[in-house]
Amino acid sequence: EDLARSRPSAPPARRAGHMLVHRGLEVDPAAFMVRHADRAVRLRRNEFDILMHFMRRPNQVLSRAALVDEIGKGGMIGERTVDRRIARLRKTLGDHAIEDPIRTVYGVGYVFDTAE
Repeated sequence: EDLARSRPSAPPARRAGHMLVHRGLEVDPAAFMVRHADRAVRLRRNEFDILMHFMRRPNQVLSRAALVDEIGKGGMIGERTVDRRIARLRKTLGDHAIEDPIRTVYGVGYVFDTAE
């Protein structure tokens, strides 16, 4: 019997050592590195911070206010700035042919979906 086939598959967003992995998107927080399909993905610091925040909280709806608190550098940004940063992150991911894992929950916030 092939053990690889009988073993349950890992969740779509998982920790692999210190790496975070989701559908071929690999993020190394310690090295500030993102890869997809064995190619480097260059992100701005704020895009990287948002991506990390979401990947550490998969399938959890995060309000704009919560994102401001977490990535807002002491209240220096507003909710619309969060929207713009997420839009830039989505564009960068799209430019690298990476399916957008961030879903907008209108009137509430955003969620990093790991469902296929």
